[in-house]
Amino acid sequence: MKKASKRLTMAILAILAAAPLLTTIPTAQAATGSSTPTVGVAAFNDVGVVGPNGAAIYTLQNTTAVKDGTLKANSAWRLTGKTTVAGKDYYRVSATQYVLASDVVLRSTWQKLPARYVIGIKHDAPLYNGMGTQKSGRTLNTGSVWIATYTATANGQTWYQIGDNQWVSANDVGELSHSAAHKNSFTVTLVQDMPLWTGFQYKFSGRWLAKGSKWKVTATGSSSNGAQWYQIGANQWINAGGAQRQAVYQNPGQYWQISNTQILPQGKVGYNLRLGSEGIKTWLTLWWLGMDRSYANLNQTAVNKIMYYQRRWGLPVTGQVDVKFWTNMGFKRDDFYTIDGYVSPLKTNENSTRSDHIEAMISTAYQYLGKPYIVGASTSPAYGTDCSGLVMQALYSSGINPLPSSSIRHAQPGYEWESRNLWANPLLKKVSYGERQRGDLIFYRDPSSGLIWHVAIYLGNNMVIESWPPKIMVQPVTNWQRSWIAGVGRPFV
Repeated sequence: MKKASKRLTMAILAILAAAPLLTTIPTAQAATGSSTPTVGVAAFNDVGVVGPNGAAIYTLQNTTAVKDGTLKANSAWRLTGKTTVAGKDYYRVSATQYVLASDVVLRSTWQKLPARYVIGIKHDAPLYNGMGTQKSGRTLNTGSVWIATYTATANGQTWYQIGDNQWVSANDVGELSHSAAHKNSFTVTLVQDMPLWTGFQYKFSGRWLAKGSKWKVTATGSSSNGAQWYQIGANQWINAGGAQRQAVYQNPGQYWQISNTQILPQGKVGYNLRLGSEGIKTWLTLWWLGMDRSYANLNQTAVNKIMYYQRRWGLPVTGQVDVKFWTNMGFKRDDFYTIDGYVSPLKTNENSTRSDHIEAMISTAYQYLGKPYIVGASTSPAYGTDCSGLVMQALYSSGINPLPSSSIRHAQPGYEWESRNLWANPLLKKVSYGERQRGDLIFYRDPSSGLIWHVAIYLGNNMVIESWPPKIMVQPVTNWQRSWIAGVGRPFV
């Protein structure tokens, strides 16, 4: 912990441990005297509290003030009149006795502050005994925080009381000099109760934030005393010394690493279809050619038909579907690229927990529920997918890019069985079937060949969400169609 943070922590602890800062206000007394005043006196009604050095009592005779005794320090007196003699203001404390206005503080100027009201010192400042009448010899450090119980005004200046007859000038209270705020995004947990400030300790907001509460930080900055600050609302700040940054969840280094930024397409966006291509563009092309697309593979028959239309339209006869052939079929030019380039939007960030990542993956899979099974497909929920295509889009949304497998590669000739490649990926942790948990990947074998032929996302309670002909659905983890489990992969360790 930085020294500045330690100082803040010690200061706040000192505040909370302090005794009541002003137990009582002195009871007002009434002075006695029977002489007849010799000056004009205006009616007045208040209580004056004498400063720490006491106050002289005067009798007033025309333009002369004659000392006639002393009032005790910190005593309070009923003031019944006000007059001016020789340019100085006096308050009447008895029929003929007066005190200089500068030697007392009017009770009416005192304002009781809410419980646990705090002030922050903006630069090294003296602590006074009384309101500016005598320095205590103690200095309040820059950035220190104090509970104040009263404010009062003396000689046109505002003061805060932070102890028995201990005062600090409002001129020494306020915002610290600080750096510019920098945008950020993370979560902190408070390790102690913390005051919430407007600005960098500019003004107490009136709120204390509870120890153990969690807050989203949107910006950071530093003040002149070396303290770090976190913004958690519109110009609302806390001192970082009382907060602990939440650790970023990440898989151990030997497994798939979690990204906190949007995953980008891997491969050529806008690829041509050729013999053996699969996926959504193939599925749409087969439909236009009037062919069966229950198995969306661009076979030789489809290639021959493509060549026929290329001759008919005067296009190069390649047997491939490029963007020109695509638009001649009546499809939108943009779709030729956006279908390939789709990667599920990232639903997690550096504040996300393991559970958040798992739920993001599963919620994305549910967006495809009811869509058709389409071999080699892995694009937006507007279309269907196959089993590994569904898993890849779900992983993308939760921050995992399972390279070398990708949604683009999956549609290329020879990459239909990305489920096998996912299972073979050494960065995917393998666990036993008995250890399966929500968010794990369940892999299945072909009973005839023993090869991996299917993958599903485990939901818990022996249920999975999967793409299996004819559609994406929620099913028991085993059934009569695919009960030969090869193993379990854990993307979030």
